[in-house]
Amino acid sequence: MLLNTDCEKALKELLHKAVTGALTNKDYGPLCESVGVARMYYDMDLGDSTQYTDKDTGKYIMSEVEVDNKIILYDSGDETGLSLKYTYYYDGLEYVHAYIEFRKAITEEDINPPVYELLSDFIYMIVSRQNMRLMLDFSETNDALTGIPNGHYIYSAYKKAVAAWPSNNYAVMFINLQNYKFLNEQGGVKAGDEGMIRYAKKLASFVEEDEGLCRMGGDNFVLFIKHQNVNRMINILGGIEIKDLKSARDKEFVVSAWIGISMDEQGVDLPDRIDHANTACIMGKTRLKRNVVFYSDELSRIVDHSKRMIGLFYPALNNGEFVPWFQAKVDMRSGRIVGLEALCRWIHAGRYICPDEFIPIIDAQGMIHELDMEILRKSCAAVKNWKAMGLNPPPVSVNISRKNIFIPNIETKIHTIVRDHRIDPSDIEIEITETARESEYERLISFINTLKAYGFRIAIDDFGTGYSSLSLIHCINADVIKIDKSFISDLFTETRDSVLVESIISLAGRLKMETVAEGVETAEQGKRLLEMGCSIAQGYYYSRPADFEYTTDILKDDPYRPIA
Repeated sequence: MLLNTDCEKALKELLHKAVTGALTNKDYGPLCESVGVARMYYDMDLGDSTQYTDKDTGKYIMSEVEVDNKIILYDSGDETGLSLKYTYYYDGLEYVHAYIEFRKAITEEDINPPVYELLSDFIYMIVSRQNMRLMLDFSETNDALTGIPNGHYIYSAYKKAVAAWPSNNYAVMFINLQNYKFLNEQGGVKAGDEGMIRYAKKLASFVEEDEGLCRMGGDNFVLFIKHQNVNRMINILGGIEIKDLKSARDKEFVVSAWIGISMDEQGVDLPDRIDHANTACIMGKTRLKRNVVFYSDELSRIVDHSKRMIGLFYPALNNGEFVPWFQAKVDMRSGRIVGLEALCRWIHAGRYICPDEFIPIIDAQGMIHELDMEILRKSCAAVKNWKAMGLNPPPVSVNISRKNIFIPNIETKIHTIVRDHRIDPSDIEIEITETARESEYERLISFINTLKAYGFRIAIDDFGTGYSSLSLIHCINADVIKIDKSFISDLFTETRDSVLVESIISLAGRLKMETVAEGVETAEQGKRLLEMGCSIAQGYYYSRPADFEYTTDILKDDPYRPIA
């Protein structure tokens, strides 16, 4: 099998160019012309992947020219006739089809098939090497799943944009998708990936030429956009529709986002601006509960305070700085103390730190479990001490964060703490806040049933503030419903609140559940609650939270009187 002189020379030149650099379509011309080829192209099967497609054109990055999903290597423009097809395999599956089309005048007698098969193999190896280089280069700056730029790209793009358009004032936005796991749960992992690709492509379509976008991994994105486009982008991010997914064709999803924005920080490096926008996003999501938060000096002070609280937490825990203060629950008909609630207080360096200053931070950082267990231990110790004094303390309720129910063997841990203090589970009431998440119901029901089997009483705290109240009261075998103080404060000014409170009390009574009204501050509120059928009050009318010593005096003196 001999190659003609022109073919041999053209092939050597092509191989040399392929080794030393990237090839263009015209580089294949001399070889094709030397053997009568008018057109040469290939297709490749990448499955459903869009990883190696250009975010603007949707075409493969490997193609200089692409027609009908065929990647054109050479096209003389001449009319073609005879054609050959070669198939290449990867892991036993058809991966690439290579096509050679000859000038119309060439017949089967004019061609030597082994020569063209050899040339096709050479071209396949050359193209594979070229594509691998392009794919590796592309992967360095583009996201593996969605194909849009990644974090490495955004830094160079921002630098170029600032240099090219110095008059532009850019805002930097950090975007975290809200509840994206819902799409995964509804449609499966494939639908989740497909949805992420669709979302990324849609988001990219809203970014202008002198702006930039990247995916930072997971469900996080970063944008730098001109100031005048910020409000438009906020509106867009309020809900991007995803539908017609292959894995969930009958479902439509509207994906909203938490957004942190670094607005007026010219002269600050992009990495720092991204950190600031991310900080604002996290604060909006975990603390402020706001979809859009702008980074500011005030926010920076809040963040510094949060870091300080986090840094102090474990040393304070080890030093015993967290202590329970107790607030009485009083039967308004008799004035008798029927319960106490243990509320966490932090005494640091002789200073009282307000719970609002640290509990949301500790909760957001996932450290609330240690705090809850510390307050439970010290509440058990208080009950034990009161009994040793000859007092008969009422049940003490201890708050357990809803996040704790997913701690392995949490029920056993709670029971062990109580048992180790040699008090009875009936001395402790476990308070847990109602949930709005149906996905937590099953675990919550199991948690409550296990504790009740140990002998604990269960109270649902802040009842009525979530979206799940009726479902919760129907599904959960609680002993006590605590009506949130927000309803009590408006008892005489909001007819709707009054109706809701009366309905909760009536429903709880029929279900053999006790009701406790939180935030009772006046005798008038107490009288109205008694009329409605609720006899137990907790609030400043009777008592503010007090330390162990003051609570001991209250238990000894029984100072409260009934509301006439």
